Amino acid sequence: MRRTAALLLGAGLNLCLSFAPLALFSHESHWYRPEYVVLAIGLTLLLFADAGERKSTSARGSTPADHRALRLARVTGLVILAFVWSALWERGIATSFVTVWQVACGGALIALGAVLRAMAVRQLGEQFVTEVTPDPGSRLVRTGIYATMRHPSETGLLLALAGIALVLGSRWATLGAIPIFTALTWMRLRLEEEALRAKFGPSYGDYCREVGAIWPR
Repeated sequence: MRRTAALLLGAGLNLCLSFAPLALFSHESHWYRPEYVVLAIGLTLLLFADAGERKSTSARGSTPADHRALRLARVTGLVILAFVWSALWERGIATSFVTVWQVACGGALIALGAVLRAMAVRQLGEQFVTEVTPDPGSRLVRTGIYATMRHPSETGLLLALAGIALVLGSRWATLGAIPIFTALTWMRLRLEEEALRAKFGPSYGDYCREVGAIWPR
């Protein structure tokens, strides 16, 4: 019960923060547009998808790679928030409306991204963390969604961002944020894969040759 209340409170705060730019617009009709409703549902799904993540343990967070991964995660979160704000501002000043197919396809991409991320988080369980150093007793997971992609959680996030851009009909915000987000993701994945190679050795090399990083082979 306490966990559910915390999730609902977090979802409410997340929506208030994400939709803050709409307070700059005076027309009440802005709040009821289909694209905003779909975006609100999508952002809530993404929050719930991450609900099982364990942020840190005493065995992690002490190496330089872990500190760098944590910094990258914080910057990535700020980039995503800036992207959502910019896209909402762009939508708010636009004179044209987004089409039904844009909202529908964008909503489907956000939902697919949230499902992928939720599957990745649930399957790894306590091994899904922000830091990159594996626990001594951790194992290499190659089944389920990880038999298709090595980093399905990042794939889910990329799909969700593409869906947000489509739902809001964003061009300039997308052109500005997606390259930065992609670069940050690449840097984080490099750190993570170096740590996994050090932990699992040749078996992780075999895994990399057989399974794609963020897209299925």
